[in-house]
Amino acid sequence: MSETVENHERVTLTRWELGLDKALGLLAASVLMLLMIITFIDVLGRYLFSAPLPGAFELTEIMMAMLIFAGLPLVSRANQHVSVNLIVGILSPKILHLQRLITQAIMAVVLAVMAWRMWIKAARCWNRVMKRRICCCRLRR
Repeated sequence: MSETVENHERVTLTRWELGLDKALGLLAASVLMLLMIITFIDVLGRYLFSAPLPGAFELTEIMMAMLIFAGLPLVSRANQHVSVNLIVGILSPKILHLQRLITQAIMAVVLAVMAWRMWIKAARCWNRVMKRRICCCRLRR
């Protein structure tokens, strides 16, 4: 029922677009690898040593958002979103175009809200870290 929409058009990318694609792909792969390593260390520490990795939950949240923001432009550019084709076959090309525009506008708003919320979360984490550093510095004196 769900399938990947294939892009049948040949798209020529400029040099900087190819570089950006490679950089985003490398970023997504690196974040995914780090996410697996952090989860492995956290689970290993929790169950073998009763000491989970401090900050692993927060890192996982932030890295999941990074993974989405690195991978979504690649999927969008290649038009390879996963979709359910229940009524697409009976719609006219104009309606399909309008549907794609509306979907992309909704996704732009959703991603903007996600970026805003992740920025707030990262700022809170940063403030907590800086507060601890200041407290530790005061205690040493």
